[in-house]
Amino acid sequence: MKRLLHKVQPILDELLDNGQGTRMEIFNRTDISTGWEEFKRLIGMLTSQGLIEIVAIPGTIQTGFDLTEEGHEFVHSLRQ
Repeated sequence: MKRLLHKVQPILDELLDNGQGTRMEIFNRTDISTGWEEFKRLIGMLTSQGLIEIVAIPGTIQTGFDLTEEGHEFVHSLRQ
């Protein structure tokens, strides 16, 4: 679990600090060492765990990702 947390924490921190975005925007904003394929798998896993959700990006027809309430609580608990 610790190794997986090391991989997803930059994604969760990015969403908390800078808000929602498309997968590509979040990938580009994070300093993550995984490739694009693994990043997409991590996003899928975080979505299935209920930590992030798919949201509409205002002013566009695109969808993006943002933290759920549970995701906010989880990231805040990591930062304490």
